Amino acid sequence: MNQVNQLFDQLSEYLHQHKLSILLMLSVFIFIGSGDALRQIDMTAAPIDLGVLAVLPLSAISVIAFMMLSRWMIVFQWPALHEFQEHYLLSTFKTLLPWQKVLIYFSFYLAVLFSFILVTMSYL
Repeated sequence: MNQVNQLFDQLSEYLHQHKLSILLMLSVFIFIGSGDALRQIDMTAAPIDLGVLAVLPLSAISVIAFMMLSRWMIVFQWPALHEFQEHYLLSTFKTLLPWQKVLIYFSFYLAVLFSFILVTMSYL
């Protein structure tokens, strides 16, 4: 029974460490399979006409890749910020007042949203 618990703990730790990579691979596989799924539903669909089925996994791929790239850049460029995030950010954030938490959350959310929109607009 102890070995089963150890195996479960190791698997849980592995999944927690690599959850973005796993989600990215899953999104890529869904994106690849969405064309065949569309052709199963609509036989007249062209091979390059992925339509709505491709929008959701493609947006998930973009968001997950952006999250992974930004995390990698923080680790590479600012190791002190990464160390602070790993060890102290949660306890520091919990000591803030509720209005400060909301202000920080929405400012980060809007910054990421606007940067994602600007990157998406650059594709045009």
